[in-house]
Amino acid sequence: MNKKIIKIPVSKKNTNKQKIIDKLALKYPRLERDEDREIIPPEEEKCYSPHLLLRERIKLSKTLADEGYVKFHSCYLNLLLGNCLNHVMYRALKGVYGFPDILTLEFFEKASEEGSVPRGAQPIEWGYLLQGGGGSCYEIEKRYREDSPNIIHWVPHKERPEEISPELQKDFFSFLDLFSQLVIIVDRNYSIKEEQKKVSEGLGIPNLRGVTNFYFQNFQAGREMIELAEELLLEAEDLQRDLLSKGRWIESSNIGWKRGTLYVSAIAFFLMALEGFVNLLYKFLLKPQFDHEVYERSIWKADLDLRILQLPVYCKGFSNAGITPDDTAYKQWLKIRPFRNNLLHSNITEENEWITTVEDCFIFTYFPLRHLKNKKKKEMHTQHNSINKDDAVRVQQIVEQIVTEIIEKMDKKEKTWVRSWIGEFDISWFPGIEDEDYAVSLNATLLNNKITGNEGKFNGKKT
Repeated sequence: MNKKIIKIPVSKKNTNKQKIIDKLALKYPRLERDEDREIIPPEEEKCYSPHLLLRERIKLSKTLADEGYVKFHSCYLNLLLGNCLNHVMYRALKGVYGFPDILTLEFFEKASEEGSVPRGAQPIEWGYLLQGGGGSCYEIEKRYREDSPNIIHWVPHKERPEEISPELQKDFFSFLDLFSQLVIIVDRNYSIKEEQKKVSEGLGIPNLRGVTNFYFQNFQAGREMIELAEELLLEAEDLQRDLLSKGRWIESSNIGWKRGTLYVSAIAFFLMALEGFVNLLYKFLLKPQFDHEVYERSIWKADLDLRILQLPVYCKGFSNAGITPDDTAYKQWLKIRPFRNNLLHSNITEENEWITTVEDCFIFTYFPLRHLKNKKKKEMHTQHNSINKDDAVRVQQIVEQIVTEIIEKMDKKEKTWVRSWIGEFDISWFPGIEDEDYAVSLNATLLNNKITGNEGKFNGKKT
């Protein structure tokens, strides 16, 4: 379990920042890792975004657990240091220990039977391994699926994690105290705008950003609303019968309203998902000549059905097929379009009115919705207690049909790109569909290495 220490030179500068850097480097030196790697197994692939074409991920094959260490404590750094940026924590660590260990790499081209050689590698997970007190280790790692770097306190196997000495714990918090001081100093001089400008000028591309995937976020919410309604249904039927038997018919009726409200919410989410999907395509694929306020009314403010039909006109990626009113999914959409408009705009229609008549001093009430339901059983109406699971599932299926047909009509490259994020809550890179953009992340890394003097190295080794 004796790991080699990586010696870090001490600077002669006398600034407070440099004093903290030197103290961290001397008291908590960096340890060298075993660089053996293996292909990520299928069961771990679910922790990452779907693969793009011709990509392959590999990871470090050994962990400290494999070498006899036991995990004592694990916590996200932002919980210990305050809500600071991951980039700031990374820069603070790199200022002390240099370029990080690359925990996971993604190759841009997999080796094929013909023996093709990868043309580039993108580091996607990083970490540092530090020597703590009493033979313990501190591992700081930033995993793809985690929002913040995680710090793990490892102790030798001879120690019982629940009984480690107060000295080891004190030493751990001493490290956190020193590191937090450094993070505060780095944060003072950090500017997101300046960092974006640096990337934009260095790579010659617009600012890299992330976008919420409104399609998947809303579609998933719709499915969850249906599940909630079904869970309520299991208990609601018995409760309704019990309330009716006791003459409490208003309370019984209210249960039905609640279930209907969940189905209405599901439908609203599905409709928002469709519009979100269309908006995302216009956001990423809009042809440059139409990126002007002159086209705002025809692109962003047009009716949804027109915006769907006009996708091949205004967006890249539809050179081989168009979207027409004769498409099956689009015809299905037309059947629910009036319902969608009435629901989202709260239009007052015949179904939301009732008529009262009088004869012989008796009052009679006519509810058009009940009459319409009998006459037009396939129609959907916006009164909440009239909407059921079949209505919600119908809208869900139509939205899925439309999205599927749009994707199928796209060119191969754009189709692959859309499928890479269609089931993710976030789209964390873009544009990502141009040939030259496949290497954007790699170029960003190389730019960073060039600036910091680590050009062409991973963990200090030539690649």
